[in-house]
Amino acid sequence: MNTRAIQIAVVSTSFLAGVASAANDGDLWVMLVGPMCVAQDPAYGDTSLGKFFTRGNLSAFEQQPLAKCFKEGHWAPKKLCDDLMGHKAGDLPNVQPIYERHRDEIRGMEAAFNYFNKYLVTDRAARSTLQCPASKQSGQK
Repeated sequence: MNTRAIQIAVVSTSFLAGVASAANDGDLWVMLVGPMCVAQDPAYGDTSLGKFFTRGNLSAFEQQPLAKCFKEGHWAPKKLCDDLMGHKAGDLPNVQPIYERHRDEIRGMEAAFNYFNKYLVTDRAARSTLQCPASKQSGQK
């Protein structure tokens, strides 16, 4: 496993503790919700945050099992994605008010966060075999 995967695993694990305890865990939720938004609507890939999460390569991002799962699950509501991703280049949002407005939706993503943690610690070759969890939002656009 590479160093970046380890760093992301630590960040997401810290966030999961926040979800489980129903406490706000700063802006760590952005590290998962941002890629969810891009996976669900590729237009977000053109935003500053979208380019960060896709590393500037949307087509490669969309081929990853993680992105396919997030697209299939449709975890993040459009309003949450609009609030988070809809900012001009270089104008990163203050995520605290966004979190406050969407706290219940973010807390409802625990299964997606668990999947994300499993994804990070699974060998790349085996990632496509992980079961993508269903979400309450599945099928909604």
